[in-house]
Amino acid sequence: MTSKRVLLLGAETEIGAETARALAEAGHTLALIASTADAEAAFAVQRLARKLNATTSQAIDAGNEAAVRVMVRQVAKALGGLDAVGLCPVTGTDPRHAFQTSNVLSRLVDKEFRKAGSGILVQVFPGEGYHSVMGDEPMPYIMASVYTKHRPNTEVAAEVVRAIECESPAL
Repeated sequence: MTSKRVLLLGAETEIGAETARALAEAGHTLALIASTADAEAAFAVQRLARKLNATTSQAIDAGNEAAVRVMVRQVAKALGGLDAVGLCPVTGTDPRHAFQTSNVLSRLVDKEFRKAGSGILVQVFPGEGYHSVMGDEPMPYIMASVYTKHRPNTEVAAEVVRAIECESPAL
């Protein structure tokens, strides 16, 4: 398995932190991003990043497209490119907001994935049976969805790692 450069948005959540630990344990290079500019979330992600030896960490308002655009550029530069992006929305977030954030993020990482020639965007959605459909334009990357479906965070995190490593049965 080759180490991948992974941006993880939503690292302040329980599922995000568990996913970050699983990705670090698997040997991937991480940028941990809090999806809220809240000081408590920023400090939690910063502590987690230090503990896991993540390359970078920051906190942004994921609902602000300009903030997400700047963050993607900064992270891609800090990591020397992007191979994968994980999106773990804030617990309790309305699924429509998660879908909107996912669409904005997928558009913004598209450029980075095109530079690399490939990539994978893995989205964690609450519940089950929630699918997104992208436009007709060909994408140079894979999109995968992982559903929490009332499963333990460790199980969901392991599935995200498998998807990022392209070992998921869904891929």
